[in-house]
Amino acid sequence: MNQLLNIELLKVGMIFGIIYLSMMVITMTFQTGHIVHIAKEDYKSTTIEERSNHMMATLSGPYELFANILKCIWALFLSIAFWETNNLLMAGIMFLFSLLITIFLPIFIDSSLVKRLKFFEKFKPNPYLFNLETFCFFLILMIFISIQP
Repeated sequence: MNQLLNIELLKVGMIFGIIYLSMMVITMTFQTGHIVHIAKEDYKSTTIEERSNHMMATLSGPYELFANILKCIWALFLSIAFWETNNLLMAGIMFLFSLLITIFLPIFIDSSLVKRLKFFEKFKPNPYLFNLETFCFFLILMIFISIQP
């Protein structure tokens, strides 16, 4: 992307992108290890299942939300870079992805608090939205890279 756009600002955005991708790889590794452990142990107890669900929520909850906040910041830097190179469509799309910070940040704050606040109860995490958004984000970037001469 840096070779296509040749904007210095992308180097700052790249830091957020690399941290985001590293965090996602780490959390997916932990989740996979936990799933394999639970599958091998073959527990039937409801308390074990509750602990397992709690562990998965701990491995994915605030950590992945923070990673998604970093992805929104990365998208903002991409948006600015696309704007400077007159790729207005891509700038607009990346800006829309950066606006998702308004969803991720309140959910992150809510999941990080010990005592929930009424204001943050309105924001519910939706894994389908998060996964679809991530898929579209990278699909759009791959399409952009593949159609460039």
